[in-house]
Amino acid sequence: LFACCPVVGSIVPTWGIATASGADNSPFFFAGFLCAFYYLFALPEGSSFAPKAHSTSVGGRLVHHNLILSHLESCVQALLVVFAPGAMYVTLHYPALMDNTQHLWSLL
Repeated sequence: LFACCPVVGSIVPTWGIATASGADNSPFFFAGFLCAFYYLFALPEGSSFAPKAHSTSVGGRLVHHNLILSHLESCVQALLVVFAPGAMYVTLHYPALMDNTQHLWSLL
C-alpha cells in the first residue's frame, strides 16, 4: 500500500490542476506532488506490526527487515521522483522540442 500511494496520490491532484490551469505547467505540479508524497510515504519508516523488542538495533537505527518499504521500493520511488516529471514534460512538448530549443533548456 505504501509503495502505491506516491504514484496514485500525486497523479490525481495533478490531473485536477492540469484541468483547471492547463497542461503546459502540469509537469511542474506533478514534481511538487511527487516530492511531497515521497516525503510522506517513501522514506524509511518502521512497521507498527514489528515486535518492539527487535525494532531497533544498537544506536537506535531501524532494522532493515522491520521497514515498511524495502530499499528497492524506496529506490524505485526516488527514481520516479527524479525522472517522471521530465518524461511527462517531453511527452507534452515533444513537437515544440524539435522546433525550438527554448523548451529543451526548460527541461534541463
